[in-house]
Amino acid sequence: MGLERIHGRAGTLFPDPDRGREAHALRAEQVRFFEEHGYVRGGAVLDRSQIDALREGLEAIRTGRNPRTDELYEIDEDYRRAPEANVFHSTLDPGAPD
Repeated sequence: MGLERIHGRAGTLFPDPDRGREAHALRAEQVRFFEEHGYVRGGAVLDRSQIDALREGLEAIRTGRNPRTDELYEIDEDYRRAPEANVFHSTLDPGAPD
């Protein structure tokens, strides 16, 4: 089955977004700061293993080592032809987020 048929998590590199949400909630002082200044400093989004995995996956695409690299053009072309009917994403690696 191709990844284009998966409409959900396709790997385990990234945690389930519905778990541990409260750990990422803004504290009251962060909300006040945001209301006053219009921004809030966020924390780390990815850990080192996620960054490394994404770098390796992108390098495989860039150098043509990913066996599905040639499919990227087709996904992009479908989006360019009819953006209202296609979501542009390049899930060439099951570990990468969609």
